[in-house]
Amino acid sequence: MPTEHCDDRRNALIENLANGCGIKESCELSQVSQATYYKWIKDAKFKTAIEKAKDSRIQIAEDSLMEQV
Repeated sequence: MPTEHCDDRRNALIENLANGCGIKESCELSQVSQATYYKWIKDAKFKTAIEKAKDSRIQIAEDSLMEQV
């Protein structure tokens, strides 16, 4: 189904962003054009998922730094 394929690419894109890749690299790895990314980012649920993924990445980095103190 096209919708499932689209969801897989969205999830891959979110995961790549969460792992620290930039938008361009995340799009390439997820086989999504940057134009599609910017279209998807207008969707509130997608934008929220990206924000949560980035927040998670920041929290992991902060935790790692705190362990070294």
